[in-house]
Amino acid sequence: MGALIDAGHMNRVLGYIDSGVSQGARIALGGKRAYEELGGCYVEATILDGVRADTRVAREEISGRC
Repeated sequence: MGALIDAGHMNRVLGYIDSGVSQGARIALGGKRAYEELGGCYVEATILDGVRADTRVAREEISGRC
């Protein structure tokens, strides 16, 4: 898995994950920044469970790769 394009994009992806959780989803896998020691912008592969159809993460495309 490659790094995200920059810190802004990484924070955007992490924000989507946080948004999903705040709207009732549960993190089944991943969900955090990864490999901080490498200095890149990595986010763990993430699976959200229990996502309702009316939530932001269900309605908007979340692209972790650029």
